[in-house]
Amino acid sequence: MFLGNPVFPISFKIEQVAELVEEAIRKRNWKRFDKGEIKLVLMPFYLFYYDAVFDEEGKPTGKSDRNRLALNAETAELSREMAESMSEEELVKELSDDYPLIVRKPLFSKHEAEKIALLKTASMIGADRNNIVLTGFKIVYYPMWIAFVTVAKETYQLEISAVTGEVFGEEKVP
Repeated sequence: MFLGNPVFPISFKIEQVAELVEEAIRKRNWKRFDKGEIKLVLMPFYLFYYDAVFDEEGKPTGKSDRNRLALNAETAELSREMAESMSEEELVKELSDDYPLIVRKPLFSKHEAEKIALLKTASMIGADRNNIVLTGFKIVYYPMWIAFVTVAKETYQLEISAVTGEVFGEEKVP
């Protein structure tokens, strides 16, 4: 399937995800459980660069910084790890049609994202927002597997990174 925006490549296939889910539930000491549907969801992020100049009490210190960050387009959380985890050359624009796919839309526009990112970046790096310039804003998608398991008549949702295989949400399972 061709996508208009870049996507992190999928390293963990659905079969591997099923094994990861089973392993996570067994680690919680459950032997009887039902594995439900597993879906591939593309999570939107705004990837951007920032340039910042630091000052001390209104006087420039000469220290500057250039880096890349990612702003989750659903939660407005910043992530340095997400931005640094993959070079832009490794991003792809096409995914296999092997799996049902859900593409989530950003909850705010690029213009709104730029304003949010400026405030959050200033707070994160400890610089005055007037000393920060944001550039290169673009949407990228991060693939997550969403898996459902039923344990003791309760259904739980686990999220598994399709890039790293990291499992999120297993602590919700008793």
